[in-house]
Amino acid sequence: MATILLLPDITQQWVRSKGRSVVLRMIHKNQKAILECLLKSGKLDVNTALRRSRSYESSLLYIAAAQGKSEIVGLLLGFETINLDLKVYNETSSPLGIAALNGHLQIVEKLLQFPGIVVDGKKVHQGKATTSLHLACRRGHVEVIRLMLKAFDDRGLDVDVQDTSKLRMTPLQNAVYGGHTDTVALLLLRQDVDVNRTFGPSRMSLLQAAAQGGHGRTLSVLLGHGRVDRNDVRNSRQSLLSEALSGGHWCLMEILFDYESGPLNIIRQSLDLATEPSGKCVDILEKGLLEIASLPTQDNTLWHRAARTGDLSLAMLLLEHAQTYDACTQSMVDVNRRNRHGQAPLHVAVDSGKIGIIELLLHHKQIDIDLTIKSRYGWNNGSAIVIAKKEYQRYWHYQKGERAYIVDLLLAHGARTASRDRADTAHKVVLPPSAMGLKEYVQHLPEHCEDLRVKNHASWASVVEIHDGGGGPERSNVEDKHAVGDIIPIDADDSTVEDPDAIFEDWMCFDDEETSDNNSLEIWEREVSLV
Repeated sequence: MATILLLPDITQQWVRSKGRSVVLRMIHKNQKAILECLLKSGKLDVNTALRRSRSYESSLLYIAAAQGKSEIVGLLLGFETINLDLKVYNETSSPLGIAALNGHLQIVEKLLQFPGIVVDGKKVHQGKATTSLHLACRRGHVEVIRLMLKAFDDRGLDVDVQDTSKLRMTPLQNAVYGGHTDTVALLLLRQDVDVNRTFGPSRMSLLQAAAQGGHGRTLSVLLGHGRVDRNDVRNSRQSLLSEALSGGHWCLMEILFDYESGPLNIIRQSLDLATEPSGKCVDILEKGLLEIASLPTQDNTLWHRAARTGDLSLAMLLLEHAQTYDACTQSMVDVNRRNRHGQAPLHVAVDSGKIGIIELLLHHKQIDIDLTIKSRYGWNNGSAIVIAKKEYQRYWHYQKGERAYIVDLLLAHGARTASRDRADTAHKVVLPPSAMGLKEYVQHLPEHCEDLRVKNHASWASVVEIHDGGGGPERSNVEDKHAVGDIIPIDADDSTVEDPDAIFEDWMCFDDEETSDNNSLEIWEREVSLV
């Protein structure tokens, strides 16, 4: 290596441009000796920022911290000229922040040994900052959080500060929404943490957040904490039932039916042990809808959730409910209700290419297939067939065959024909039990739909993300919560580092707060790859 570095063509500029993939590989493969030789030669500065893509670059320390390369981090920290808080363009957190987010305890320990290191966040806006503590709480890394709490206390910093995400959440609120029970229990021990502070546009409480996420154990811990105000209207039985219903958490709903009427210790015990509902989900759904009938109506329905996330099991349950009960008066299951962006569930499903959801929606006898978008922005007032036919730039994720199949499917179900309150029985689907997979479900679809699928889209099963080796509908759109920051393709020439706030805003998609007209969020963590 030393001989190679003597070559006149191997300049500092060459290393930063042509040799960046080599340097990235050194970090990924933990080649400490070679990297040290390169750094000591002067051909690579310890504070060099390497381009990862056309728009992003990161410092060596940030890259090593993100990947959990403790030895490389130790090497870089040994250089006196190292800048621990080097601000690099589009690098949205510090090396300490990215290490805390990914739970790299040894690296956090090494970085905190430097007294001058910034621990309370680099991004500051109107008195708010996404701190390393926020990032650790988002993933529930308890040991990292203990270190961060000590560092905050040693420096006299506020641990209850809001972050820079759109929801302006505190570390405790981050932990509750993520369902990290041990982290929640740890933070509740602190008297300087406000347990009744609300967040988000709807001013959601901690109990509401736990209920919406279906985090029974976390809800149990909160209910057992004396400082949590159970008398707040947001923490009422109706309110918690509404949040659990909007998240489709039937087991939690079944327990909450006895909330306020049964002994608290029994409720908490049930929450701790909850696994599966004892009753039929469709009956729990109907009872829950009746319980929350007096509450203000949410813009987004359960059909919107199913259409946005591609949740086939939820869509099948909603269709079963429509066939079992009179769903006309229930806004939460109204198949034609528009959200605040003017989109009905069918518009959302067509816009995002969720073919399985589209088919189920079209079997709802009350579907208005020609309902148009009523957008306050006026950018699109078309029906589902118009959305499917137009080739917008954002349709890059659509295959031509998929769009053609959706168009044919809509036409086969009478698109451009008024179809509200259809009473025909030809579209009534015999739904499978929830334990059945997609193959069994497909067999119950009307014959003309099956023919159309074979004719226009032979790989339909792969489109809805159900594979031969996979399970049923529950397998669609599953998040990989362990994919961030740990790997880099061996043959990659470039790499990307996540933006913790951008990723978190993707997870935090409330039913009453979609972030854009083209909301294609795949709830919860749609995480990009790290270097």
